[in-house]
Amino acid sequence: MQEIDPNMIVPAVFGIAGTVVGAVVTGASVFLSEWWKDKKKSAQIRASLIAEVDALVEIANKREYLQGLLKTRDYLKTQPEGTRYSYTVRIPDHYSRIYQANADSIGSIDSETACKIVQFHQFVDAVVQDVLPGGSLHVGGNIDNYEQTANILEHALNLGREISNDK
Repeated sequence: MQEIDPNMIVPAVFGIAGTVVGAVVTGASVFLSEWWKDKKKSAQIRASLIAEVDALVEIANKREYLQGLLKTRDYLKTQPEGTRYSYTVRIPDHYSRIYQANADSIGSIDSETACKIVQFHQFVDAVVQDVLPGGSLHVGGNIDNYEQTANILEHALNLGREISNDK
């Protein structure tokens, strides 16, 4: 049997160990860099979505959309049964551009906030469909139509306030 020369084994072991340590350090730094980048992007998406919700709630409040729906409902209660009233609000297609642009990334934020933001936008979209041309209020809604739309909008606004408080 041949004797092993320690002068050959020690450099080989250190060479292999250095390669392994280098690979681990490189892999860990790439992983940490990507993790940090994803975390930062997630925080930016969350903040942007919440800011958009804040803005939509504030606009709805300043323009008194809920009060307008409720006043129209109350007016219809004073009219003969079956009276209908047309209600239209001009809403740009891009009113939820941040949500639309980040819908595929919403899973990157915390699940509770993500769920509330999706629900908020679904409720707002339901109201938008009611007041746009062809919608139930645009073509002439009755008391029940106004009551339902007001309830949906009120729920959306309350949800929006919850989201804003979760900052």
